[in-house]
Amino acid sequence: MKSFTKLSHDFRKQIIRDYMCGISIDDICTMYNLTFDTVYSTIYYKRNEDKELIKKVIQRKIDDDRIIIMGDTHLGGLYENYNYIEMIYNYAKEHGIKTILHAGDLIDGYIDDYRYTNIKNPIDQAEEFTCFYPKDDSIKNYMIFGNHDLTAVYQSLDVLDILKERKDFDYLAVKKAYIMWENIIIGLKHDIDYYKVLYPYKIEEVDFSGHLHRFDHVDATEERPEKVYIPACLNTYGTRNQDYLPGFLNCFLNGNEINIECIHFNDNKIEGTYKVLQKKCEPNPEFMKR
Repeated sequence: MKSFTKLSHDFRKQIIRDYMCGISIDDICTMYNLTFDTVYSTIYYKRNEDKELIKKVIQRKIDDDRIIIMGDTHLGGLYENYNYIEMIYNYAKEHGIKTILHAGDLIDGYIDDYRYTNIKNPIDQAEEFTCFYPKDDSIKNYMIFGNHDLTAVYQSLDVLDILKERKDFDYLAVKKAYIMWENIIIGLKHDIDYYKVLYPYKIEEVDFSGHLHRFDHVDATEERPEKVYIPACLNTYGTRNQDYLPGFLNCFLNGNEINIECIHFNDNKIEGTYKVLQKKCEPNPEFMKR
């Protein structure tokens, strides 16, 4: 199957003509033996914003007005910290939060890194997760796969089967997922260049990004949405990001306004909370029926 970059200019034009004539994306994929991402990227290349495309990429609809967003737990690695995860669950229960988004690198995956000694293999990491990761019947987790998770799966497909034993986890995608949060679209990302898919304009109001292991906030541009980097949920001391505290994001909606708070850990306790973003958003009510 050809990728977007391998398509000739004339072929791209033909795909767009087919779509504008009413041929569905799925049928175009079948006609030309192309992936959905290739056809989607081709149509987006010409800025043909379309409700069908937006509906196609929204993986889940979440109706809770409060959510927690976390990431980079790296379970099974040198810097794992289950105490932090327990504190997140306790915070969720105390505040009536029933949805947690995880931005990837749930487990560590790597076992051939010279820094790691006596590290558990990926299957042990996955089994440790199923046994020891907190669980509460009232809390649902939605997760994307990061590069460390994929490394574990590449080493053994059994890892994926073991991870799926946890029915309170819903695995959405690799690298990026779009979520309809009530009537507002948000993105959940693991921010790695070589996993990028070409969606040249923004459909989401805010991107929540893992991978960097530190909190940061980047303002929106005309082409790209607001971006909030998620702090890691592990022991950062001794890592390249040891100057950044671990933590998570507490997010809630007030009408069409997104409110985001960054909550940090220090010495195995919650150290402080401060407001990151308060943003008026454009609702998408026509997509709520999906």
